[in-house]
Amino acid sequence: MLIVTKYGVFSNTLYSLSCLWRADKVLLLWVMLGTVMRILLPFIGILTPRIVIEEIIAEVSAERFIMVMLVLGVVLAVARFLHGYSAVKIDPMTKNVYNADFTLKHSEKMLTMDYANREHPDFIKLNSKTTFSNHSDEGATRFVPTLSGFVVNVGGLLLFGGVIATVHPLIILLLFASVAINSFFQWRHRKFDEGRREYTGEIWQKVWHLRWAMGFKPFASDIRLYSMKNWLMERWGFHLQELRVSNELSAKKGLAAGVADIVMVLIRDGAAYAFLTYLLLVGSIGLGEFVMMFAAIGGMAAWINGIIISSTNLARSSVHMSDRRETLEYPDMRQKGGAKPSKNAAEIKLTNVDYSYPKSEKPTLQNINLTIKARERLAVVGVNGAGKTTLIKLICGFYTPSRGDVFYDGKNISSYDRDDFFSAITAVFQEIHLLPDTIAVNVAQGIPDMAKVKKCLAMAGLDKDPEILLVREVNENAIDLSGGERQKLALARALYKDAPLLILDEPTAALDPIAESEIYAKYAELTEGKTSVFISHRLASTRFCDRIILLDDNVIAEEGTHDELMQIDGKYAEMFATQASYYKDECAGGDNV
Repeated sequence: MLIVTKYGVFSNTLYSLSCLWRADKVLLLWVMLGTVMRILLPFIGILTPRIVIEEIIAEVSAERFIMVMLVLGVVLAVARFLHGYSAVKIDPMTKNVYNADFTLKHSEKMLTMDYANREHPDFIKLNSKTTFSNHSDEGATRFVPTLSGFVVNVGGLLLFGGVIATVHPLIILLLFASVAINSFFQWRHRKFDEGRREYTGEIWQKVWHLRWAMGFKPFASDIRLYSMKNWLMERWGFHLQELRVSNELSAKKGLAAGVADIVMVLIRDGAAYAFLTYLLLVGSIGLGEFVMMFAAIGGMAAWINGIIISSTNLARSSVHMSDRRETLEYPDMRQKGGAKPSKNAAEIKLTNVDYSYPKSEKPTLQNINLTIKARERLAVVGVNGAGKTTLIKLICGFYTPSRGDVFYDGKNISSYDRDDFFSAITAVFQEIHLLPDTIAVNVAQGIPDMAKVKKCLAMAGLDKDPEILLVREVNENAIDLSGGERQKLALARALYKDAPLLILDEPTAALDPIAESEIYAKYAELTEGKTSVFISHRLASTRFCDRIILLDDNVIAEEGTHDELMQIDGKYAEMFATQASYYKDECAGGDNV
């Protein structure tokens, strides 16, 4: 399977060298010097015996011979030092530089890219391949060392080839014929590995997700209570076995390439040495030249093998580098730059909005027409999977409608600067994540105004010291918050931001009835002067809102106040009556106790 990447070897070479130049100019100079030394040192090694033999045959004076030996010794010592020192720098240090550079850029990308892209299957697959390449010996982090090795082998081949060509060009033709045969088998192996990247990338994605799930603290109780350990380990082992089978197939291809290389080495070197011996016996070359040519042919074979291996590795590393660049350059739908939203509560309007998730054949929302007036309190209700959270993410600008438009204060939200638009929204979502810092920092999401933090904590009903540390996994003296306390902290965080649009996605789901009633009693105060959208499964809570919409079967099925919807006697009234019956049954049961 032919893999076409966005960036080729030449483009990745320029990109990699420019990254290294920006990160560490001295290191790049050492890479260049080390590359030159790796070419010259072997040449000095084959040239030295010839000079020594020819000096001895010429019966030079002892003084001259000692001087020649001293010069050769100094040259060899300097070359070895520069070669050894640069070798220490090239491989590990360039790898560290690229890891640090990519980690920083990748983290920034993940933090700032469009939310929808984080969930898109194409990006997830690409990001999985990129993450895998970071753990590969042929990954993007080794591009420069691999490039240096390729240049060394090409330079050595040209230098040694030039020396050998002065004796007889037939030897060069023989050596290059073996290159063509070896290259073919290496090419087949490389293409096989490139062809399985998509397959192994998907498997690695599953392996890493399972590993993350097994170590994720919130899952620990479920894993133990439902005896999921064996199942998780079985699934993990199954996917690892898939990788093992794929790697074994690759190894077989590599074995075929290795056998072909051994056979060609025997034929190539045997014929070259036999021909060289013939030239010595017939007097076409001298003893010193014979010794140098003998070593040069051996070195030439090493350069040829090096070119085959390094070119294959460079092509593989280039594929990984292309994946890395595509991940960092994955295009966002909404770019920075544009209008700034008003700091006051504004009207929100959705016109003929459809939304379908990527790779999904069925739309999640269809033909949504909705206007939320400035400072209006809107409740969104419906069964699980009705599209409530999707609607919220469309209003927040996380998702772009498949059809239709979303307007904020009379302007399409795509016309606003993305980050400025986000500054106009504050939200409490169902999933609440804490920073490993104090409660105050978690509320402020930065340097806190302590007076404001305390006020917001009081409004949210969280009676905790703002200086207490959170997240025990990071802070030894931290505390854990209950689910209800986490929701109160998230509400305090939303109040602290004080944005004109307030989104509340099941903000009281983990609260006890008393705490929930206290929040509802403050609801008017919490949403004063703001446009608010409130999602809840507890329909009794919707009475605090000005208007209610019911999502059902991907559309807005019902709309009105609580009393109006009860009079319609439709889906909302049915759901409300069902929930109310549970409370009545509980009360009746309690009376009988």
